[in-house]
Amino acid sequence: FLSEEEVYAYAVKYGEMYDVDPLLILAVANIESSFNAHAVSTSEAIGLMQIKFSTYDGDIRPATGTPSDVSALFDPEINVRCGAYYLHWLFERLGSVREVVVAYNYGIGNVMRMLGDEQYSSDGVTLIYENIPNVSARSYQRRVMAKYEEYTAEYGEYFEQLVCMELKTWIDYTRPKSTLSYWRSTSNMEVDFCLDEELAIEVKCTMNVTEKHLRGLRALREEGIFKRYIVVSQEERPRLEDGIEILPWKYFFAQLWGG
Repeated sequence: FLSEEEVYAYAVKYGEMYDVDPLLILAVANIESSFNAHAVSTSEAIGLMQIKFSTYDGDIRPATGTPSDVSALFDPEINVRCGAYYLHWLFERLGSVREVVVAYNYGIGNVMRMLGDEQYSSDGVTLIYENIPNVSARSYQRRVMAKYEEYTAEYGEYFEQLVCMELKTWIDYTRPKSTLSYWRSTSNMEVDFCLDEELAIEVKCTMNVTEKHLRGLRALREEGIFKRYIVVSQEERPRLEDGIEILPWKYFFAQLWGG
């Protein structure tokens, strides 16, 4: 068995390479194998990320250039790399975290068929999770997403540091005379960062921004101090909530550097 720290180091390395959240990789590895690099399932899935050799040989190995022998999947670094690539491959075809998680377990063919059936999807994009016919796939989705949320909360300080560092880099590069500061409004509601009188930013390491997360920005918005009020989060899609922008962190930085 590997430690969580050892698996996370691989997850960060290959999450960056394949543009997949390392905490999702970590959650999948935890649920799939409990970090046992030598795990082999009854369906002959192998290693930390429980990858079948047929999937490895057909879809993963040609893209990653990893060794052709099945024994490669027992190497923890190669296995995490392959799992990260496969998640990336699924994201290119599905786009949403929960659908990707279901497909990782139940197969992309099954997910695509369900998305085309009104019994399982009302919009052709997201699944009605409680209607998934396979009990194991339903349970797997819940367990992985619960672990992902747990890791997201646990590693929240790292997420905030990442956002802050990127903001400071952007300011130093584009607006050297501006200042990034911590802020407490006259109503005593705190937010994480402010840029002059332009941006008020709350960083929330969550995939589900709720009313509770918006209190600080709502208080500032009532005072009318800033031009924009933004929550940077782990949510998948940008949205607007009563004048407050809720933005995925990668979208947020792409917007900053692009504009």
